[in-house]
Amino acid sequence: MDKKKILIVGFGGIGCRHAQSLLDKKEYEIHIAEHSDITIKKNLKIIGANKNNFIWHKDIKNTPVLDLAIIATSSQPRFEIVKILIKNGFRKFLLEKIVFQSEKQFYKIIEMINKSNSKAYCNFVHRYYIPYKEIKKQLSQSSENINIHIQGNANELGMGCNAIHFIDLFQYLTGIDEVKLKKYELNLLKGENRRGPIYKEFYGMLELRNNRKNMITIRTDLKHNEGITITISQGKKNYHLNQKTQKFLTNDNDLKMNNEFKIIPSSKLTYITISDIFKNDCRMTQLDQTLLAHTSLFNAFNTFVYNEHKPETLCPIT
Repeated sequence: MDKKKILIVGFGGIGCRHAQSLLDKKEYEIHIAEHSDITIKKNLKIIGANKNNFIWHKDIKNTPVLDLAIIATSSQPRFEIVKILIKNGFRKFLLEKIVFQSEKQFYKIIEMINKSNSKAYCNFVHRYYIPYKEIKKQLSQSSENINIHIQGNANELGMGCNAIHFIDLFQYLTGIDEVKLKKYELNLLKGENRRGPIYKEFYGMLELRNNRKNMITIRTDLKHNEGITITISQGKKNYHLNQKTQKFLTNDNDLKMNNEFKIIPSSKLTYITISDIFKNDCRMTQLDQTLLAHTSLFNAFNTFVYNEHKPETLCPIT
């Protein structure tokens, strides 16, 4: 059987974990595009690999057309990277967040995806976590409103980097892609962003709703020390999950499962996700489904930073 050929663009903290997940899988041939020799050397050591495990490229413009591309760069270069790869003939993508930095970029790539009959999935990992699949099943049995509350420390749950994951979880659990920003209170997290000075990070509060009056509230501050907590409520049913303790508590007697909340790292999950993409059975969000979630964040962050929000404004988050 011919091997599927995967391109990973970016070999930083996330890119190398994607590579690690596919490292020993004989059905895949792994290509990596990374220009920094320092990054390559450091992250090969982290994942216990060597250069001979992969096929290397310095420039994506000269990369051969492969079966799938994982774009694991920061947000700023991703728009141009995806444009180039679509034009060159790539037809399957797994994209890290923030997927693109503006509404205008989203619409352009969605147009290119549709015209080329491509598929682009967003790596929103909560959709693969147990027990969310079971919680979704229970929530779907009632028409009562769903409320989700996220709480965390700003240093581990920065709004810019992480809010999109929980908004996507809200979309997944409610089964509704439509979502709209209702209110926000933001503060700028001080200190240089570890992904570069062009990016900003925030803490505070975001509240979003959908057209059925389901609601998600995300709150972060500098004092919370109990880990990232997720509370999901529907009528008398309550589900409490803690990402630090990886514990899950519920008063829902219909939910028959243990109280563990397993976080699946990218070093394991990527293989599952890629395999599902090739089987046309991937749970991850497709690109057009996350447009409104990103637009809501752009609205809050751009208005806070620039006092206005326009479709072409590049949001300074990654």
